[in-house]
Amino acid sequence: RPAHAKVLLQYFETDWREVAARMPEIVQVGYGAVWLRPPTKGAEGARDVGFSVFDRFDLGDKMQRGTVRTRYGTREELVAMVQALHRANVHVYFDTVMNHNANPAKIENVGVTLDPVPLDGFPGFTPLDFHLLPARTSGSVWRMGVACS
Repeated sequence: RPAHAKVLLQYFETDWREVAARMPEIVQVGYGAVWLRPPTKGAEGARDVGFSVFDRFDLGDKMQRGTVRTRYGTREELVAMVQALHRANVHVYFDTVMNHNANPAKIENVGVTLDPVPLDGFPGFTPLDFHLLPARTSGSVWRMGVACS
């Protein structure tokens, strides 16, 4: 049986509930797959689109960075959206960021009142997990940009 190509819709900047509600329209116009932004919480909480990764395992179900929900919804809404799309035989692809976390030194979106995340504030990581080397540590104090000898 030959493989059939599916037309892919890049569907960023849309709340999970709206994507699920528009599923009939997505199918009716001929899309067989959707490509969505990262489902994880970003460092700027509900204002963050998800590419500034804070916690790879928070899909909108943990109180972190000032919110439980991600910019696009809660974990329950995410799961409901994926289930609705799968029932209609629509494939779901999430964009992922595997090689970096948020910039711990700055907040990038206007209107975000959260403090930048310190290097030791990312869940499950140490500063050595980031692209900071050369770096040195003195006890629990991490310093970046220090030449190592």
